[in-house]
Amino acid sequence: MIILPTVKKISALVLFIIISTATFSQENTVISNGVTIKPFLAFSISAFLDTDAPDQASLNTYAVGVYGDYYLSNTWSFSSGIIKDKMGGSLFGVRFTSSQGSFTAISEVKEQEFITIPVLANWHFGSRKRWNLAFGGGYSISVGDKLIANDQVNSNFVSGLFNIGYSLPAGPGTLNFSLDSLFRIEESNSPFSTQRRGMFIIGYAYPLN
Repeated sequence: MIILPTVKKISALVLFIIISTATFSQENTVISNGVTIKPFLAFSISAFLDTDAPDQASLNTYAVGVYGDYYLSNTWSFSSGIIKDKMGGSLFGVRFTSSQGSFTAISEVKEQEFITIPVLANWHFGSRKRWNLAFGGGYSISVGDKLIANDQVNSNFVSGLFNIGYSLPAGPGTLNFSLDSLFRIEESNSPFSTQRRGMFIIGYAYPLN
């Protein structure tokens, strides 16, 4: 799995940021109702997870987006929003068959732009409710040029989503750090069916009420 080494480094960075900034945020701000809006920037890593692909075959880029979070209590909330990023990776080792014959792709990193609409349930836990575990699904819409492999077009797809994060009170809202994982749910056996994407997100959640 070619994403994991980099995700481990990002996890260590997130932990370092949390420890470094926690001493500057002792206020116990807990949201129990209403709506927050969170714009964010993210570092994104994606790949097709071909086991033969070298580490550098993953696509490293950035993403932007915004989440809206509706709180039912200080423990549970639901969120949705919009994420714009690029997903791709390497088609190394994938065998293509066409009217001209069969061949195996060389190690080449491909990318394609998507807009993803996530729907997540969020569990806020810890004594100060600063930790957040989110799970749900999303729909990714292809925009711009599409990748084609083995006569199949990489288009819109459904995905499973998982997110874990930590929030620090900062001004009227909270500064958020999180790790987000997307895995593609694909019925057909296409070269793109094992698409994965991980993100390190930095955002600011502002209460609207």
